[in-house]
Amino acid sequence: MSYYLLLANNAFFVAAANWGQSGATWLLGQLKWLAFAFVGISLAVSILKKNTVGVVVTLLLGALVIYFIGNPSKLEAIGNSLGQIFGF
Repeated sequence: MSYYLLLANNAFFVAAANWGQSGATWLLGQLKWLAFAFVGISLAVSILKKNTVGVVVTLLLGALVIYFIGNPSKLEAIGNSLGQIFGF
């Protein structure tokens, strides 16, 4: 039963000519919301423990991760620049 639901859920990937791009866009959107959930849970735990440093670090790292999920080309550009600097 769950196999059929999985196939029905992913039917839009094969319906369009650019199914690869649609799948990647969908996956990045899901990862963004998953990251928001993890940051929110981590913030809640840090606030309940009254851990100010944990709140600040979670906000900064969470914002950085969510930014790179939304703009993967920026992370690729940084990687290419570092590769040229270190000769990779």
